[in-house]
Amino acid sequence: MKKSLIALLLLSSLMLMGRSMEMERNQVRQVLLEDNKAPSANVVERFLNDLKEDGSWPDIDYQDPRRDKWSPSIHLSRLWHLCLAGEGGNEKFRKALEFWVKNGFQCKSWWIESIGTPLRLGEIFLVVGDKVPKSLLEQAKPIFDRSKIDNKSTGQNRIWFATVALYKGLLYDDFALARKGCDIIAEEYVYAQPGKEGLLEDFSFHQHGPQLQFGNYGRHFLVNGLKNIRMFQGTELAMPGDKVQLLANYLLNGPRWTIYRKELDLNACARYIGKNTTRRQGDVFTGAAATLTGLLPESDPMRKDLAGLMTGDPEFSGNKLFYCSDFMVHRRPAYYLSIRMCSKRVIGSETAVNENMQGGLMGNGMVQLRRDNDEYRDIAPLFDWRRLPGITAIQDDSSLVCKQYSGTRNPFYNAAEFVGGLSDGRNGFTVQELEQRSLRGRKTVFCLDDYLVFMGSSIHSTEGKPVNSTVNSCYLRGEVSKDKNILHDNVEYIFPEGGNIKLETGEKTGRWGDVIGYEPKDLVKADLFTLFIDHGIGKGGYFYVIRPLAAETGPADYIKLITGSEDIHGIYDRKTQTAMIAFYVPGSAEVPGLGKITVPKPVCLMFTPGTVYVSDPTRKNKELEIRINDRQVKLKLDDLGKASSHPLT
Repeated sequence: MKKSLIALLLLSSLMLMGRSMEMERNQVRQVLLEDNKAPSANVVERFLNDLKEDGSWPDIDYQDPRRDKWSPSIHLSRLWHLCLAGEGGNEKFRKALEFWVKNGFQCKSWWIESIGTPLRLGEIFLVVGDKVPKSLLEQAKPIFDRSKIDNKSTGQNRIWFATVALYKGLLYDDFALARKGCDIIAEEYVYAQPGKEGLLEDFSFHQHGPQLQFGNYGRHFLVNGLKNIRMFQGTELAMPGDKVQLLANYLLNGPRWTIYRKELDLNACARYIGKNTTRRQGDVFTGAAATLTGLLPESDPMRKDLAGLMTGDPEFSGNKLFYCSDFMVHRRPAYYLSIRMCSKRVIGSETAVNENMQGGLMGNGMVQLRRDNDEYRDIAPLFDWRRLPGITAIQDDSSLVCKQYSGTRNPFYNAAEFVGGLSDGRNGFTVQELEQRSLRGRKTVFCLDDYLVFMGSSIHSTEGKPVNSTVNSCYLRGEVSKDKNILHDNVEYIFPEGGNIKLETGEKTGRWGDVIGYEPKDLVKADLFTLFIDHGIGKGGYFYVIRPLAAETGPADYIKLITGSEDIHGIYDRKTQTAMIAFYVPGSAEVPGLGKITVPKPVCLMFTPGTVYVSDPTRKNKELEIRINDRQVKLKLDDLGKASSHPLT
C-alpha cells in the first residue's frame, strides 16, 4: 500500500512537470504587453540598424565592471523593447538574443546577477514565445539558475526571487516549480510581524531593515502583486482572492497619504531621489489605483477612495502617524506636510548603488511643506544637505553618505528611543529626541488646521561643533517680505521669541551626479529660499509658527504656549480647545480648562473636549497613571507607540 502511494505521488509529480503551460504563458504574455508601452518605429529601426553582425551593439561596453548603471543591461533593455514592438521573429533580434545567452554576461551587483537579469530575460522569452528556437531557451538555463530562492531573502526581494522561479516553471513546462513560485509570492502578501520586513500593520513598507520604502520596494510590492493577480486569474496558479483587498488597503492607507496632487512626497521616495522622481512615482501609484478599481467589485466602497487618488485627492484631509516608521503626514485640501524621523528603532535614510549620496541627515526631522508641488520638485542637486527643510544638524564637512555595511549600524544612527508622536486622525504632533554622534536635542512639531508649531530645545553638539536648525529650504518664488514676520510664497514664518534667524536667498548651483552617482555631472542652477536658525556652539532651541496659507486665514493669535521648557513642549489651540504636550521627562504642565497635568514618565498627551489621547514613543510601558489636579487617571498604552484614546469624565 505504501509503495503504491509513493508511486502515485511520483507519477502525479511527473505529470505536473510535463504538463503544458501554454494557457498560462499566453495570459502572462498578454499582461506584459498591456503593461509595457512599445517603442516608436524610429527607435525600433535605430536599434535594428545599429546592431552588429555578431548580435552586439557598438555603443555598449560589455566589459563594464560597475555595479550601478551596468552598461550590458542596455542590451537586455533593447531586446525587451524590440520584443514589445513585435520584432521577436526578426532575424536580427534572434542574433542579439543569442549573443546575450552565449556570453552569459555577469555583473558584480548581486541584485542584477540574481534577480534583474534572470527576471528580464524571463519576460523576454515569455513575450516572444515560439518565435525563437527551443534550443536557445535550453542554452539560457544557466542564467536562470543564478537565481535561487533561499530563506535569507525577505519582502520584495523574496517576491522577485520567487517570480524568477515562476517564470522558469512557465518556460520549461515545470508546473511544480511554477506553483512553488506562486505560493512563495502569495506568502509575502501578508502583514509582516513586528521587526520583520514587508507590509506592516500601520501600512508602512520596510526593506533593508526598519526604514520606510514607499517609493522603492513598497512601490514594486504593489505593482508586482497586481501583475501576478492579473497574470493568473482563472488558472490553477491564481493568487488567493483576499490579496486584492490587501493591496487596496495598502495603497489607500499607506502610499496614498504621501501622494499630494498626484505626486509622491520626496520624503517617501526612499533612496532614489533622481530627476522627476516625485511625478513619475506618483504616476505609478495612480496607475495602480486604476488597476485595483478594475479588480474590485463595483459595490466595494474602496473604489470611491481609489477614484479620489486618481483625480489628485483634492479634499483628502487628516493626520496619520506611521508609528512603525517614525513618519507623520498632515493633510489639508490646500496644503500638505510630512515629517521624517529616525530613532533607535528606525533607519532615517540609506545610500546604496550610488543612490542618495548626500542623504544621511534626512531622518533628522526633514519636512516637506507642499501646496502645489513646485516648491521642491527636482531640487535635490541644489540642496545644502546640512540645511534640509526641518532638520537639525551639525555644520561640518563630514561625509553624508549613509551606507550601512553588513553587521554595522547606519552611520547616522539615532540612539534615542523617545521618537514618534501622537495622532487623533485629524491633528497630531511628532517628537524626536536626538542622540546622533555628538548631536543632541529635542524636536517637536504640532500640526493643526491653519498653522504648524515647531519647538526645539537642548540642541547642541557634545564636541562643541556649530549646529543649525533649518525652517525651510525651497525654490525662491516671488518677493520675500521681512516686515514683522517673514512672508514668502504665501507662507508666513512667525518667530514669537526671536532668535538667531538667518535668511539666504539667491542662486544655488549643484550637480545631479553628486546626489545619484551615475547621473550627469552637468551644472544646474536655480534661486532658493533658505531660512534657518544658527544655534552656534552653545545649547540652543527654537519656537516658531508656520502658517501655510497666510493670505486665506486669520492671524495665529489663538495659539497659547503651555510650556516651552527644555524638557516639556506644549501648546493649546483656543480655536479647537485642543492641548498637545510632549513630556520628554516626567513633569507637570497647566492646561486651560483642565488644570495641572502631572506624568511620572516620558509620554505624549493630547486633550480634546471630553477625550485624552496618549502614546508612549519608548514603547516600554503598558499603562500609565497621570494626575489631573488631584485626580488619578489610569491610561492604557499600546506597545507599538500608536495612540490610544480614553474618555475624560
